Amino acid sequence: MLKYIFTFFVFYFLIPNSVLANNQIEFSEISFKDTKSDWIELKNNSAKNSSIQIKNAKFTIEIDPSKILNKKFILIHLKSASNKELTSKNTYEIFIKNKTLKNTEDEICLYVDKIKIECVCWSKEKASCSNSSKIKQNQSIIKESAWQKINSPTPGEINGQSSSKIKINEIFPNPKGSDKNREWLELINQSANTVNLLNWTIKGKHLNQKIKANSTLVIQIPLTNTQGSIDLKDFKNHTIDQVTYKNASEGLSYANVNSKWIWTMPSKNKGNPKLKSKNGYITNKSPLEINYHEYKTQIPEELISTLKIGQSVNYLADELNIYELKPLNKTFLLHYIVHHLHKLTPSNLVRSIKQS
Repeated sequence: MLKYIFTFFVFYFLIPNSVLANNQIEFSEISFKDTKSDWIELKNNSAKNSSIQIKNAKFTIEIDPSKILNKKFILIHLKSASNKELTSKNTYEIFIKNKTLKNTEDEICLYVDKIKIECVCWSKEKASCSNSSKIKQNQSIIKESAWQKINSPTPGEINGQSSSKIKINEIFPNPKGSDKNREWLELINQSANTVNLLNWTIKGKHLNQKIKANSTLVIQIPLTNTQGSIDLKDFKNHTIDQVTYKNASEGLSYANVNSKWIWTMPSKNKGNPKLKSKNGYITNKSPLEINYHEYKTQIPEELISTLKIGQSVNYLADELNIYELKPLNKTFLLHYIVHHLHKLTPSNLVRSIKQS
């Protein structure tokens, strides 16, 4: 035990604090193909004055430590023609003329209190560096868990990308049995481009993932059963989408179907049903023959009693499920009430009802 304690004290007192806290100041974003000005962004989480140097093979940039205290970002403009401030009061900006970053291959390193903290490189050839051939003009590379390119640079700001095409698509708050680690929600990207959800949040949970064009992304997240409100926010904390619900039915999901939110069977990662309006009439002896068990208390008896044999109805359905019946004024899962509607041909509907 004394050996370990001694090792700890040697390590703690002999190794500089900058090494122990090497993430207090770090690279955050770099643009080496900006048509106006190459730039380097540092994220500053340090609460003390530290000397900072940026070095590459051709130049060294010194940063005055007295200027960066209480600044979240340090933004270094290279080959800049002016010193007009471009960003917020949370950013300390430096304007340096006649310095550039190479487009094809380069490396820069960060030193804090004369100790090398990290280096970043880009190249067409080196697998250990960001692939410069994949970075287009006016794109940048950002560092989170790894370096990655981003289409919309954010100098002097938190890294991220915004899109109004990302929507909450489906919510599953109340699985049958235990809810723990089984609740989820689904996002959908309705745009033709991949969107980086870096620094986006939903119910306070950081996403930090990409969602491909015209595809869905399932997020496991705790949800309430009685009522809930879910906010999807982008990296600037702007609300992109919001959904509220009440009294989650066990085993059902709350889904956006044809621009209308309804309780339905879960369709995780399958995209929500495309419904069609159909006409038919009720042909069973009685809808009360159906075993709708736990959903019985959620369906008013007066609605059930209005379902008469031979009654003409208009309903919304896909190939397997019925979602809404008219002229009833209340939407509910008819799938668990009515045995069969005329002209709804697939036998899977009848089979799934009998198994309910």
